[in-house]
Amino acid sequence: MTGSTSLAGEMLSFKGRALAGEVIQLLSDLVSIESVNPSLKGGQRGEAALAEYVARYLARLGLGVESQAVLPGRANVLGRLPGRGGARLIFEAHMDTVTLEPMPDALVPRVGGGRLYGRGACDTKGSLAAMLYALKLLKEHAAGQHASVLLAATVDEEVAYRGVLALVEAKPEANAAIVGEPTSLVPVIAHKGCVRWRIRTHGRAAHTSKAQEGNNAIYQMVEVIRCLRETLEPRLAQRIHPLAGTPSLCVSVIHGGLQVNIVPNECAIEIDRRTVPGETHAQVLAEVDQALDEIRRREPTFDIEREAPAVADWPLDTPADSAIARAGLAACRAIRGSAELGAVPYGSDASKLSVLGHIPSIVLGPGDIAQAHTADEWVPVAEVVQAAEIYARAAVELGRAA
Repeated sequence: MTGSTSLAGEMLSFKGRALAGEVIQLLSDLVSIESVNPSLKGGQRGEAALAEYVARYLARLGLGVESQAVLPGRANVLGRLPGRGGARLIFEAHMDTVTLEPMPDALVPRVGGGRLYGRGACDTKGSLAAMLYALKLLKEHAAGQHASVLLAATVDEEVAYRGVLALVEAKPEANAAIVGEPTSLVPVIAHKGCVRWRIRTHGRAAHTSKAQEGNNAIYQMVEVIRCLRETLEPRLAQRIHPLAGTPSLCVSVIHGGLQVNIVPNECAIEIDRRTVPGETHAQVLAEVDQALDEIRRREPTFDIEREAPAVADWPLDTPADSAIARAGLAACRAIRGSAELGAVPYGSDASKLSVLGHIPSIVLGPGDIAQAHTADEWVPVAEVVQAAEIYARAAVELGRAA
């Protein structure tokens, strides 16, 4: 990374500076527009109203604006800012949020103590506001000396990431992407993936006064959980990615039984398995199946079913020497004075752009994931302002390197 300092120096001629008041107003506008994912409680309206606001903002900047249909009444908003050379950069941030509960006055943005409070302020309207404002900076101050930028405000990240999948399926002309999520303005090149599935055990119901005549599905599941923990968790602890850390397995939901005086004939668990770069979905499931087969051999009366995954998302593993990683790092150093590449434990739309779209991607945005989805969600205002300048400078750097 020794070249990053010189790259930052080359960008100093870009004079675009974000005006804090304008950025705060923009973010306040976004937060005040309800955009709860329709699959979640209180999400009847979806992202439509926010999409209209984003489209109007882009149009006022003079950008080409498109609506990309994803689901009924739900569309991605795409804005295009032409640039120079062959550098083509995507700014991507999702518009949907989690439910407004239990946050009081979730749609009333409030500024205090250097923070802006409101649902979505951190995850991830702070990033979206900064990206929109970065386009304004580029339009007014970069004189076309920047990468071509496609702003993609997407739907459905909080549930099934169908917005970014639609974006990838459209094969956008891009060779780099910045995905807005709360990273505390650390340019992230690696994050974990996720595989989620259900395991069921099937037994035989009986009256509990003659429990021996039944086959207790919950007792079967106890053995399944014990085996998964004793067999798989030690293996996972030995797999250490230098940035993303170790993979994990968590039994996070369990259901079983009909009533207290009936031997349960069925039990189900749901598993969240976080993967690190280098692990595949097939490998994850093969390890689980091997462990379950061992139980079946040891306990022939057990009836265990492993269902197909409901979610299978990929880890992110962008090379540190890629153009987008270098540009993001240089931009962060130019604005913040110091920065290093990093990783986060959660997933993002970046993995879909990278793995399915073959677009080298980083994750970068204001705020900390610890504040996302909480009853007092907030984002540091100063970080949102800095994010706008960082995004713009990264686009300038990519344009000059093209």
